[in-house]
Amino acid sequence: MGSEYMIAAAIVALCYLLGSIPSAYLLGKAFFRLDIREHGSGNMGTMNTRLIMGWLPALAVFAADCGKGAVAAWLAEYAGRDPLMGVAAAVAGHVCPVWLGFLGGKGLATTLGGLLWAMQPAAIAVFIIAWLLTYMVWRQSDLSSIAGGIAMVVLAFNMGPQPWMAVIGSIIAGKHYLSYQHSVTSPT
Repeated sequence: MGSEYMIAAAIVALCYLLGSIPSAYLLGKAFFRLDIREHGSGNMGTMNTRLIMGWLPALAVFAADCGKGAVAAWLAEYAGRDPLMGVAAAVAGHVCPVWLGFLGGKGLATTLGGLLWAMQPAAIAVFIIAWLLTYMVWRQSDLSSIAGGIAMVVLAFNMGPQPWMAVIGSIIAGKHYLSYQHSVTSPT
């Protein structure tokens, strides 16, 4: 029984560290000699990479971040655990990377990669539908992602429950809430 907990803890730690690899930051430093956090929105994700570095680097960041989620799901599954446990840890690592003072991206691409690997089309669909409906009303992507994250939590409790999906949705909603709060309180 004790070794089961140790294996789960090791998988969570490994997936967190994997998720913590800051692809946008590393790409910016290696090829553009810039810190992505000091440009554009300051976010270490695909959209800010597109704005600052262009489409090709943005696609590379998107692929790397999706890959982190997929590999995390695979690692957890390979160890006989719920793949969403690995995805939740990777998303937490992406959002709060140990390497960069716990200030990371928003976790959407990492979530997408993990949900695709874990074959969770309902979670992806619910997120997209909630995102689109919210965006149609408020035209604000952070609010839309909050709605998508909350929709994932609701789905998680209606599907079994699936606690790791609820954790993922909560991380996404929480990170986007903080981003939204920052955008409405910072002077322009």
